[in-house]
Amino acid sequence: MAIFPTIFPQLPKYPGPYVVGSIEVEVPLQEPPRRFDLLDTNVETILVRFFYPADPSYSTNTPSSSKRWAKQRPARPLWCPQPVMEYARGYADFFKQPQTPAALAISLAVYNKQIPAFENAAPITPPHGRLPVMLFSHGLGGSRNAYSQWCGSIASHGVFVAAIEHRDGSAPISIIRVGTPEQVSVPYRRITEYNDETIQLRTSQLAQRTYEVAKLVSLLRDINHGVKLDIPEETAEALGQFRGLLNTKKGQFIMAGHSFGAATTVASCKDIENLETNYPLKEEFRAAVMLDIWMMVTSHH
Repeated sequence: MAIFPTIFPQLPKYPGPYVVGSIEVEVPLQEPPRRFDLLDTNVETILVRFFYPADPSYSTNTPSSSKRWAKQRPARPLWCPQPVMEYARGYADFFKQPQTPAALAISLAVYNKQIPAFENAAPITPPHGRLPVMLFSHGLGGSRNAYSQWCGSIASHGVFVAAIEHRDGSAPISIIRVGTPEQVSVPYRRITEYNDETIQLRTSQLAQRTYEVAKLVSLLRDINHGVKLDIPEETAEALGQFRGLLNTKKGQFIMAGHSFGAATTVASCKDIENLETNYPLKEEFRAAVMLDIWMMVTSHH
């Protein structure tokens, strides 16, 4: 389950010595979409939010009343992705609440709630060569922003964190905007029982998640190598700042996740769920972080 933000005006500042920058990107895959028939889903793009240690000039200690600073300081990303009401309805469904009143209450609670990071900020010059890279997989009801406090806190200690949004029906809703004439929504898929059919569904979700992790690894390597991506120019310029700054060598990534994302972490670090047998995904990782690992529901949930 995702960590829902409080009703207080601001989320807490990150605890580490670095201020945090953030970039959101959705990148279309170069190959044909990967189809997962059991789930009725396709993997057409990778949607991810990056958290990373930013240049000290973006320090939040600088007085916000300074007009000069206000002009130079990047915007802070919103915690609830756009369109807000779409995600609010998704959360209402996830929490099994009447959709219209609950969605309105949720949208008001998270309205203008900002992640305490700076959008598209310049990164630090890594003090020890290159920044370590962590991939983060969310749990049920999560999204690329839902764990912003955890991911941003890790980034504030000098780690580049890539928080993926899975399109397997585990997010409250996920919206595909790139590579399609009109945006496509992937709704939350509720799986409440434990039987042979639900085992197959969860296993298929896990297989899709592992495939998405593999594609995220490739994307991170492309960013580090300065490969031209099919993304807006402003985002391309922001990502261009990371050329040569990330430790994307084989066997150097860190894999992390919460709940079903922790199960995804295990699957990514072993062979059986790797869909592409000629690509040993497990060899990409040197460490794993599993928070409250969970795989299957039971009749008691």
